[in-house]
Amino acid sequence: DIFKRPLSGTFGKNLWNMEFPLEQEAAGGTQEFLLRLRNSGLEDEELLTEFYDKVITSYIYPENYLILLIDATYDIPGRASDNLEMFDASDSVYHFLLCSICPVDLSKGGLCYNPVTNAIEERVRDWVGGVPGKGVLFPAMADRETDIHSAVYFSKKPEELQEEMIEVVLGCPLPMSAAGQRETDPGCVDAAMVY
Repeated sequence: DIFKRPLSGTFGKNLWNMEFPLEQEAAGGTQEFLLRLRNSGLEDEELLTEFYDKVITSYIYPENYLILLIDATYDIPGRASDNLEMFDASDSVYHFLLCSICPVDLSKGGLCYNPVTNAIEERVRDWVGGVPGKGVLFPAMADRETDIHSAVYFSKKPEELQEEMIEVVLGCPLPMSAAGQRETDPGCVDAAMVY
């Protein structure tokens, strides 16, 4: 769930395709930085530290949280002439970074059985990572191809997009939430309002 959650949802509701402005693709831009980070296979400690620092300085969360960053590849299944997927044949490989930002909470207190002492004891409380609240996938995938000109941004709560984090980590303009789109588009009528 930690890595699947930032990839699930509905585009425009809690997932946004973020296209990089051209200036972010130049040397020193956010897209160029993410591309170097991905190409390093997360082996460059300086790039990793810089990425974590960007998230830490821009992510607003009042409690403890965990930043998980993975480097992964996915063999995109080939397609036969009849458009059926061939899982044993790959057309291309999708190489990506996935960042999940998870709240970390103290587990609930309780009792448990200790077989060594044959007694019921107070359970040890641990810090536990929860379901991600934010996530970033770079690069995006479009039409079964890698799209290095965009990323996918995930927010569990669409009304809390974290503008500063989007600006610092992605350098992309802030997407409009679904609620914001309804407010600005007079032609958009909520189904619940129709009688």
